[in-house]
Amino acid sequence: MNKETKLDIRSAAPAKRRPLIFDWFDRFLHGEAFILVNHHYPKAVYYQFQAERPRTFAWEYVEANPETWRVRIGRN
Repeated sequence: MNKETKLDIRSAAPAKRRPLIFDWFDRFLHGEAFILVNHHYPKAVYYQFQAERPRTFAWEYVEANPETWRVRIGRN
């Protein structure tokens, strides 16, 4: 996978979104990343990463507007 692989969770069922995000993340190797596409600010996902995967991820906002949020999530 490369750093521009995209995971668009906007059409996923709400209960499946976070498990999907973490499943994707766990498949990545050190230095790899993906772009998470969401329809709202993914603050809760960020806090979950901090709690469950401390010091193993990088988080970079790529786009932030009322309708689309894009975050590059990388594996450290």
